[in-house]
Amino acid sequence: MPRQVTLFIKRFLPLLILYFFFRILFILLNNNLLHVHNIKDWFWILLGGIRFDISGALYTMSILALSHVIWYRGLLKGWFHQILKFIYAFSNTLFFMLSLMDLFYFKFNLKRSGWDALVSLGNVSTELRIQMLKEYWFLPFVIILLYWFFAKLYDRYAPKEYTPQSWYKQLIGALIIIGIFLIGARGGLQLRPLDENVAFQYAESKHVPAVLNTPLVLLTSMTRPGLDPVNFFTDQKCNELYPMVQQYQPKYDVKRNIVLIIMEGCSQEWLQTFNPKAKVVMPFLDSLAEKSTIWPNMYSNAKRSAEGITAILTSIPALMEAPFPLSIYQANQVEGIGKIAKNQGYSTYFSHGAHKGSLGLEHLAKQAGFEKTHCMDDYPNKGDYDGTWGIWDEPYFHFFLRETSKLLEPFLATIFTLSSHHPYVLPPGIKSNPNLNEVENTFSYLDFSMKSYFNEAQKQSWYQHSIFIILSDHSTPTADPIFGTAIGSYRIPLIVFDPQNPKQEIKKQTVQQIDILPYMAKLVGYKDPIVSFGKDPEDVTKSWAYNFQSGNFRYITDAFWYISDNNMELKEIFDAKKDLKMQHNIIGKQKTGNTTHTLDTMKAIRQQYNQRMRQNKCIYGQNEN
Repeated sequence: MPRQVTLFIKRFLPLLILYFFFRILFILLNNNLLHVHNIKDWFWILLGGIRFDISGALYTMSILALSHVIWYRGLLKGWFHQILKFIYAFSNTLFFMLSLMDLFYFKFNLKRSGWDALVSLGNVSTELRIQMLKEYWFLPFVIILLYWFFAKLYDRYAPKEYTPQSWYKQLIGALIIIGIFLIGARGGLQLRPLDENVAFQYAESKHVPAVLNTPLVLLTSMTRPGLDPVNFFTDQKCNELYPMVQQYQPKYDVKRNIVLIIMEGCSQEWLQTFNPKAKVVMPFLDSLAEKSTIWPNMYSNAKRSAEGITAILTSIPALMEAPFPLSIYQANQVEGIGKIAKNQGYSTYFSHGAHKGSLGLEHLAKQAGFEKTHCMDDYPNKGDYDGTWGIWDEPYFHFFLRETSKLLEPFLATIFTLSSHHPYVLPPGIKSNPNLNEVENTFSYLDFSMKSYFNEAQKQSWYQHSIFIILSDHSTPTADPIFGTAIGSYRIPLIVFDPQNPKQEIKKQTVQQIDILPYMAKLVGYKDPIVSFGKDPEDVTKSWAYNFQSGNFRYITDAFWYISDNNMELKEIFDAKKDLKMQHNIIGKQKTGNTTHTLDTMKAIRQQYNQRMRQNKCIYGQNEN
C-alpha cells in the first residue's frame, strides 16, 4: 500500500469512529423526539449514517486529501507539517463542535443545523449569546480538548522517518486518494451527489435527522444559492391544481378592529380545549375558547418563529431551509395582512418585546405593510427586561394595549409574545405551580398575562367592536406520543373571539398559518384579487395543510397524512383518524384516497413556490400573469 494512502486512512478512520459514536449519542439524547425503539431501525440508521459520515468527513478533510496525494517529507515534519496539523485539528474541532451543539439544539428545531441556523444565531442579541454561554459553559473546555485530541491524533500515526517510494507507487497512491475523495465525498457512484433525500433509503421520515451528518448538512446548505427551478406541469395545469389568485367577499358590513395575538411556541398540547388529557395550564385561554370559534385541526407551516410569523403575516410557507426573512428572496414583493388592511383604511401596528432586529421582525412587518412597529427599544421601563429575550409578557401586553388605544379606528394591531421560550423562566414575584414543569409554568404565565390584558382591554371603547385572533408561531418540542410526531408537533391553537357573539363554534376543516391572510382579506373587506399560498379557513371544501422540514414535505388532509422527499416522491402515508402516533406506514397496503391527485397537488405546491420565489411573483398585479 502506498505510504500516503496508509497515512491518510489512519488519519481519516478515527473521524468515522467518532461520528459513529456521536450519532449514537445524538439518538440517545433526543430519542423522546426521534422514537428509535427497535434493533432494525437502529441498524439501518447507523448503516445509512456511515455513508453520510464518510461524505461529511471527507469534505472537512478536502485540503488534507489534496496534501496527501503524493508522499513527501512535509507530511511528517517541518513547517508545512505544522500547517497541515493546524488545518486538520482546527477544521475537525469546528465541525465536531457543531455536531456537539446539535446534540442539544435539535430539540428546538427538530432538524440538523444548516447554514440557516448559523445565520439565525448571528441575529440574536448579545444578552442571549451571554445566556447561551452561561448555559453551555463547558463548551470552551470541550473546544480546547477537541483541538488537543486532533493535534495529537494527526501526529499519532506518522512515521518518525521519511522513506522515499517509487514513482509508480506515488502514482497509484495519488489515484487511490483521488478516488477515495471523489467517490466518498459524493456518497457513491450514483448520478447525483449525496443529499438529504438519500436518507429516506435507510429510515422513515421521523428518523431522517438521525441518519444525517451535521457537517455535511451545513456544507451543502452553504452551497445552495437558492431554490431550483421545478417544472412538473405547464403553468396552466399547475394553476388548475393549485390556484394562487383568490378573491373574497367581505365578512362584515361594518368594519371591525382586529387584534392578532401570536403566542410564542404554544401548541395544542397545553390547552384542554384541544387536548382533554392536558393539565390545567392555560385556564383563561380555555375559558375564552368556550365562547370563540376554534379550529382543532390547525397546523403551523414551520418550526421556527421567523418562518411561522412570515406564514401568518404574508402567507409565505416555509418550504426552503432558510427562513424567508434571512433568505436571498427576502427583498421579494409579497402580499401582507398590513397591506390589505391599510388598503381598506385601517391603521396598522405590529409590536414585539424583543430587541430591535431580532429575527428581522421589523423588516418583515414593514414588508407585510404595517405602518407602525414597536419593540423592546421603544418600551419605557427597561427594568421589565427578562435578561435574555426581551420584555416580560404581562407588562408588554399592557404597553401594547396603551399603544393600541392610540390608534385611529378601524385598526389591525398585532403582538408577538416571548416569555414562553427557552430558557423557560418566570419573572420575579411570579410563583411557579408545583404541579407543572418549567415549560408548562411559562405557558401558565402567558395565560396569566393574556387574562390581565383582556381584563383591561374590555374596558376600552374599541373592545366591543373588535375581533381577536389568537394563534402561535410554532409549537414547543415535546415527548408526547401524539403531539411529538412529525405531524402532531405542528398542531397549534387557532381561536377567534368576537365579543359581540360570545359562543363556541367548532370548525373541523384542516387549516394552517398561511390561511390567515385570506381570512384577513374577508375580515377587513378587501375585494380585490390577492396571491396567496393559503385559502379561506372557513371554506369547508378546502381542508388541507402542509409543511416542510429536513427534506420531508408533509401534506395533511382530514383522512390521511402524506410525506414525500424533496424530489416529491411519496414515501409514507398514515391514517389521520386511526394512527395519531404515526406507527403504521400504509403506503401501498390499503386504499388511501386519490393518491395520484394528492401527489400532483403536492408537486404543484412545490412548483408554485419555487417559481414564484425565484421570479418574484407573490403579489397580484404586474408580476402576476
